[in-house]
Amino acid sequence: MNQPTPGPWEAHFHDPFDPAKPFYTIRDRRNCYVALVDQLDAATYQDGQQEANARLIAAAPEMYEVLREIEDVLRKMMQTMRIEKRTEAMNYLKGGMELAQATIKKAGGHVRL
Repeated sequence: MNQPTPGPWEAHFHDPFDPAKPFYTIRDRRNCYVALVDQLDAATYQDGQQEANARLIAAAPEMYEVLREIEDVLRKMMQTMRIEKRTEAMNYLKGGMELAQATIKKAGGHVRL
């Protein structure tokens, strides 16, 4: 699977000719378009929701990298906990690790073993 466009990404507001239809573009560090958040179906958006969606998309690369770091920390903690055989703590860590790995896979990344 291909790698996503590297971050950081930024959300840029655009005030079009029709003031009822503002939109946001998400651009990478080279100023290339990554995504567009528009308001084609304005009736479905609540105030501020369009901007919130644009900011969430723009934060995706950073969130992905943080999730990768969390995955590494959880793996190291699980290895330590196995040695000491603390079953309850291991179950919590395993659940967190599985959640992080499922999210990484959903984003198209490879899980580290």
